[in-house]
Amino acid sequence: MSATNLPTLYPRVLREGDAVALVSPAGPVVASKIEAAVQVLEGWGLKPRVYPHALGKHSFYAGTDEDRLADLNSALADPQIRAVICNRGGYGTQRILGQLDYESVRRDPKLVTGFSDITALHGALWTHAGLATIHGPVATQLERGGLFTSSMRH
Repeated sequence: MSATNLPTLYPRVLREGDAVALVSPAGPVVASKIEAAVQVLEGWGLKPRVYPHALGKHSFYAGTDEDRLADLNSALADPQIRAVICNRGGYGTQRILGQLDYESVRRDPKLVTGFSDITALHGALWTHAGLATIHGPVATQLERGGLFTSSMRH
């Protein structure tokens, strides 16, 4: 099944108090960068949740394929989560795409953002679920400011 056969899914706009998932489907991240992202997101009135394997490290990846997949699928299936923010790109996302829970995505579309290796995730979510995503900043960049943070401020 491809997106050409599916209706386009648009996640709703984030609102103050919404829970957002911080996941690492690709490369490993430094804890201090995630702590900074949490502070920025809380400053926007959001409720960030750092997923269990977000700070993992296994070879070139942020944890094993199974761990990274579990976090991503859990975030995509959780009805309280309104956005999934990938912590960084790097390498490894394409290794888990065949096992994503696309039915959960279709049931409850969420905002998904990231770039670099996360581009593979965007393509898979579009192809298999029809989800419109954001090719944009990763969580480790939020402390830097720029267009993403200034456009989100009230």
